[in-house]
Amino acid sequence: MKIAFDTGHPFKWADGGIRTQYESISNALLRKGVEVEPIKWWDKNQNYDLLQTFYYPNHINRLALEKKVKIVSYINLDGFTSHNKLKLNACITEIRLLKNFRPSIADRLGWRMNEIASHFIVPCSDEIKYLEKLFKINKKNVSAIMHGVDSQFFAKSWNCKSESLISVGSICRRKNSLFLAKLANELQIPITFVGKFQETNLDYCRKFALESEKKYVNHRQNVCDAEKIELLLDSKAFINLSLGESGCISVLEAFALGMPVILPYLPWSYQPYRNHAFFINMNSFSNAKSDLKFLLNQDLVPLNSYPVKNWDEVASEYLKIYQRIIN
Repeated sequence: MKIAFDTGHPFKWADGGIRTQYESISNALLRKGVEVEPIKWWDKNQNYDLLQTFYYPNHINRLALEKKVKIVSYINLDGFTSHNKLKLNACITEIRLLKNFRPSIADRLGWRMNEIASHFIVPCSDEIKYLEKLFKINKKNVSAIMHGVDSQFFAKSWNCKSESLISVGSICRRKNSLFLAKLANELQIPITFVGKFQETNLDYCRKFALESEKKYVNHRQNVCDAEKIELLLDSKAFINLSLGESGCISVLEAFALGMPVILPYLPWSYQPYRNHAFFINMNSFSNAKSDLKFLLNQDLVPLNSYPVKNWDEVASEYLKIYQRIIN
């Protein structure tokens, strides 16, 4: 079996969870004896049994269908997973109108993906309903496979009582980095941010940098996994107040270490992790500030452990789908 992997952008342009997922699954498949290689756009003789994409399959992928290539697509729904009912219904209407009246545009956006890929993968079962509602994809053609973490995150266990929190992720608006940095300084709670800038809005970056110059925000950019683990183990709790995610690998890494985890009370986090994390209200800055202050006045301990998988286990689930689709 030979699988070709394809992503929607060079990782040089935007480095994050998709790169970790892409590399970790492909390496795990190679360990299982499966041939895996990236799409070679320059090689007209490249052959493979199946194409795995990490983006919404679009009009270009129809060319693969003409060559009888089967396609499996991982779908990242972080742009939809925290919409309220009104906004989600507006998105559904927009997608249907474009598919009906401007199908070529919808095709380029990947909004007609149900006509292209044989199977779809999302991180958690709650996200299957989004594919059904937004893109009319039959749930029989969708599998929920949560991300994995590297085995080194299972090797140590958290047992720290420091006062510092830690947040791991790119510095950008979607991750709500500035909001969290302001919370740190107003509440006078030390928070270490581990992640590079991934924000095109320079004013947003400047404002975050100003917050990081104050006493309670520590920003670390170039950190290897071993150092990141030590920073996590030396923290009171992990916190992520992102506005939208699709699983989120850094949350799973914190769970694997046995840390207390603080998340926003939003659908992307509450649906999969409701019995495993602490949640704070994100309706306003003052509500978030009040909830976080209340939590940190408690003796935070980990809640029910979340069943985190390693990447080999995740790759095995992907492989079962490939075998079923090919055969």
